[in-house]
Amino acid sequence: MVSGRKKIIIIEDEEINRGILRELFRTDFDILEAENGQEGLSVIEKEHTGIAAVLLDIMMPVLDGFGLLEILNQKNYIKEFPVILITGDYTLEVEKKAYALGITELIIKPFNREVVIKRVKNVIELYENKNHLKYLVDIQTKQIKKQAKILEETNEQLIDILSTVVEFRNFESGQHIKNIKKFVSILLRHLMEEFPEYGIDNEIAAAIVKASVLHDIGKIAIPDAILLKPGKLTGEEYEIMQTHTIKGCEILKRIRTLFDDFLYEYIYEICRYHHEKWDGNGYPDKLSGEAIPISAQLVSIADCYDALRSKRVYKIEIEHELAIDMIKDGACGEFSDKMKKLLDLSEQEFFLASSFELSVNEDEIYTCQEGI
Repeated sequence: MVSGRKKIIIIEDEEINRGILRELFRTDFDILEAENGQEGLSVIEKEHTGIAAVLLDIMMPVLDGFGLLEILNQKNYIKEFPVILITGDYTLEVEKKAYALGITELIIKPFNREVVIKRVKNVIELYENKNHLKYLVDIQTKQIKKQAKILEETNEQLIDILSTVVEFRNFESGQHIKNIKKFVSILLRHLMEEFPEYGIDNEIAAAIVKASVLHDIGKIAIPDAILLKPGKLTGEEYEIMQTHTIKGCEILKRIRTLFDDFLYEYIYEICRYHHEKWDGNGYPDKLSGEAIPISAQLVSIADCYDALRSKRVYKIEIEHELAIDMIKDGACGEFSDKMKKLLDLSEQEFFLASSFELSVNEDEIYTCQEGI
């Protein structure tokens, strides 16, 4: 019949010492014994999942205590159970070396029996509590990761739904949304290489790319007569069109709890500020310079390029070279020198992307968002 009790392994070359330790613990534990480190290793490898503690001597034939400790470290067994060194060959150097090799406790011979029982049982209890706590932490960590994955998938599904709504409201926006995502990805890659002072890492870059597709969500609140007007907007109509940034933020606030905080921050600032200009002549808040979030600056330049290159109900498409020149010359409002440099670095990739109408696999054109 297999015992359900925990095991203590006594590794000691002297029978009398093994006998003393055996008598101290046999009431509460199953006792396994070995006369040297090599035998002890064999017992540990056979029984390691049920070991409560290893009581180890130093001076032994074949393989001494230090040699066994080195092997237990190599095989990672040292983390599975406490090793208590019981020795009569104590020096400060022995103590330092033993603890460096991962022992949990050191007991010097000769010892008081009651003290040894108490110290060994305390170590075993502490180790079991630590392992149980680690088990609980591991479970909670897995649950948190699972919940984070579900939240991420929910965020992506919600973004897809909202961007689809924008597509149905604005006949040109379907391809526009895809273009923006690609152009922003290209710009971000160069930004991270050229301007590390912005502190954009892969996680932030991925969030900006995801958030960019909702930059025009406020347009679903703009009347069709203005949104789809084939001619030039009147001054009053243009003012109404400009409110799409504010209306977009109002929509986002109503669904705030559906997004995680990290992603929402970028969705909101892109939605509100992607029409701000470097010189303060944008809208809705007349921000200027670095007061404009970098995420919004990137989406702004991508938005301008795609708007120029795309055929709309009120305009023809513009050739790539002319679109680039117009942006640099301020035809779409003023951009910073850094943004213009990013545009220079991205120009060829923009051209290839727009030439293929972005219908091929994203990985064939640029590094996708996971590899930014």
